[in-house]
Order: sequence, then structure tokens, then C-alpha cells
Amino acid sequence: MPPAASLQEEGDDLGYEDDYPVENVTISTGDYMFPRPSGSTESPGLSFEGPVNSALRRRRTEVTQKLSLNFKTLDMGVDWIIATLNMQPCDNTGKVEQGGRGHTVLLSGTFLGGQTCLVKALVGMDAERGCVARVSARAKSADICQVVVNALM
Repeated sequence: MPPAASLQEEGDDLGYEDDYPVENVTISTGDYMFPRPSGSTESPGLSFEGPVNSALRRRRTEVTQKLSLNFKTLDMGVDWIIATLNMQPCDNTGKVEQGGRGHTVLLSGTFLGGQTCLVKALVGMDAERGCVARVSARAKSADICQVVVNALM
């Protein structure tokens, strides 16, 4: 408090202590992401296409992680990734074709602070391990890439 606000005259009652019930709140990485289609907000040098080459390395980074997901179908795995990251599916990749053993979902969003982030998730069904995924996140900041990938672990 500023010093002027903490001054009180003799005999003044500034109030009383009280307890207020507060409900539990869960904050996840997706709460820091705004889903946004990549076509309108894609940053120069930041795209799904091609590897991170040396010319663009200073402007973007990529973090990749392999995951084993506890889902029985591709649909459930893809829907969970989209919901957890709170990102916008691009190019109609949010829906899995029936009968497929694998699916690629492309996601786009803006992380807190206005940084565009792109995610490419290759999700597949393995006979031994069930639903598996390889998730790659691209952004200008390596920290944002790491946070986004870690949200799925």
C-alpha cells in the first residue's frame, strides 16, 4: 500500500478481516494460447514447410518430442492434442479420416505476448504401444516451443 493509504486517524476503523471461499482453479498451457488460423497471422520465416535451416535459425526454433498417448483411437488422440494446446487446426487437419492408421494435424496459435506458434503432430496407432505421436512446435522462441511440447507430457 502507498504510505498515504496506510495512515489512519485515531479511532478510525479501516475494516475487519474476513475469509472468502475460493474455488479451485486449474490453469494449463492452453490458457496462454489464442487459437488463430495460420494463413492470416503467419510470421515471415515461420511455416510448417521444410526444416529449420541455418538462414532462418535466428528467427525461429523447433522442438520435437515423441509421446505415447493413452487413447484407443486416433480421433481421441487428435482431439486431446487440439484441446490441450487450445490451438486452431489448419487446412482441415482437425478431423481424422475413418480407417486410417495415422494422421497429421497442423495447429496454429498465438502464445501470450503475441508470439505465433505452429505445431505439427503426427499421430498413429501402433499394435504394441497403442496411440503414439511425434509433436513438433515452431516459434521464434525456444522457450515457447518447449512449453508447448511439455504441455502434452
